[in-house]
Amino acid sequence: MVSALVGVAVHQAGGSGPVAAAAAVGLALLLMFPLRCVHPPGGAMALVAVMGGPTVHALGWGFALVPVGLNAAVLVAMARLYRRVAAPRRVHAPVVHDNRHRTGDAAPQDRIGLTRSDLDAACAASTN
Repeated sequence: MVSALVGVAVHQAGGSGPVAAAAAVGLALLLMFPLRCVHPPGGAMALVAVMGGPTVHALGWGFALVPVGLNAAVLVAMARLYRRVAAPRRVHAPVVHDNRHRTGDAAPQDRIGLTRSDLDAACAASTN
């Protein structure tokens, strides 16, 4: 959506020539870096906003909001729904270490200080 907004802004400021197209793609990529959302097809979306023709140009800012923004919102909603319904649940099986040296000490892997509850908390935090 960022790229579509940049493309519409460049088209409104500079038309739809090759210089405007290059500026839109470059500015879109330049803006995506600090936003941490670099997506190469985003450059193509900026290009479409500039070179898209009369139908795209007639939509103006609506091009970034209705087709692009709406599609992005639907994709995110479907991904969240899929993850909630169909994604497999993580099952934590305890790791069993044998005592090869027949000592009373726990295996080195068991002495690192992590517990099953630590692992569960880390997995729960990563899914939020």
